[in-house]
Amino acid sequence: IRDRYEIGENFLRKDMAMKNKLLLVKNKMILMLFYCLRFFPVKKNKVVVESYDGRGYSDEGKAICDSLLKKKSNLDIVWLVRDTSMKAPFGIRYVKLNSIKGVYELVTAKIWMDNRRKLSYVRKRKEQFYIQEWHGGGPCLKYIEKDATALPAEYVAYARNDSKMADLMISGSKWRTNNIKSSFWYDGEIIECDLMKNEDNRSDCEICDEVFNFFDELGANDNILLYAPTFRADHDLSCYHMDFEAVRRALIDKYGGEWKIIVRLHPNIANLDGFMTYSESIINGSKYPGINDLIVASKFLVTDYSGCMFEGFRLKTKVVLYALDLEHYTSNERGLYFDIRNLPSPLCENMEQFISCIRNFDEDKYEEQRQNFVDEIGYCKEPGPEIIADRVLEAIEER
Repeated sequence: IRDRYEIGENFLRKDMAMKNKLLLVKNKMILMLFYCLRFFPVKKNKVVVESYDGRGYSDEGKAICDSLLKKKSNLDIVWLVRDTSMKAPFGIRYVKLNSIKGVYELVTAKIWMDNRRKLSYVRKRKEQFYIQEWHGGGPCLKYIEKDATALPAEYVAYARNDSKMADLMISGSKWRTNNIKSSFWYDGEIIECDLMKNEDNRSDCEICDEVFNFFDELGANDNILLYAPTFRADHDLSCYHMDFEAVRRALIDKYGGEWKIIVRLHPNIANLDGFMTYSESIINGSKYPGINDLIVASKFLVTDYSGCMFEGFRLKTKVVLYALDLEHYTSNERGLYFDIRNLPSPLCENMEQFISCIRNFDEDKYEEQRQNFVDEIGYCKEPGPEIIADRVLEAIEER
């Protein structure tokens, strides 16, 4: 196991060094395209969406576009993706991210939507309207943006540029609104709403059916534990070690039935999923479009410092924190907005604690603490997809 992790770490370092050199050249060429293509006019009915650096039709953008498609049929909705071989939903055009055509679509679109920062080569025109969704607008554990003092200077530069370009940011809670005002180099319009509210009008059962149909390894009666850790800036992979079979045995002893574990890695390390060993019971979930669906379909969400824990709290999933490198992470990576030991979820710092936590999980205590925390955060209840869709249509006519 140690050899597997060391090989993965070395590969990641070399891979990133080579990619950085190639990206520098590519980014300069793309920057030139943003100016050269301004010869073409902005098209008022065009909306260009990106989700997590080229993921398919998913997450916050999907919820908004579903609502847009119901409201106005003549919109040209372009989704920038890394894999154009995926089948695009009806009413959506897939275009290759960072291609010449992809840049053309951005340069000529009236509306932009994104849930991550746009890189430094992106340039917006005066008549365009940019909506920054920022991961759905929920709370986060780790210091971010202005609060994260150890961020690379390059990131700070394009984060500031992204906030300068943004015309609207979306907040899913009172906590996030205050965080945007203090930490995002942004003083523009903020709309508070729940972007996942009534998404597709799907019930929890419908979402579960979609998840189970997606994975061949899942049977109708399987229970799911979702393992979704965050990434490490130092590229350490040993912090992801988990005795999956021991976890499955503990779940079966505690709850009975059959249990499967879905592993969903952070996008920054998802291309290295080879350091994980998958099977019929341990499933690679990194390519599933939306993590919220996986959370809804799972009985347990296990993470370390990922903000997905807050979606687990909101969606009433049992959350357990499994942090093998807690002291190192909090000392060397980023500070935390919350005291990790006082969150609703139990905190486990080694495998023995984690197994014991599963076997002795107190559901009543957890539910009481979870509800109190959700009330304190002040999650928005207004149905966001419809609200933001209306704001998009309004912005189309504004300039």
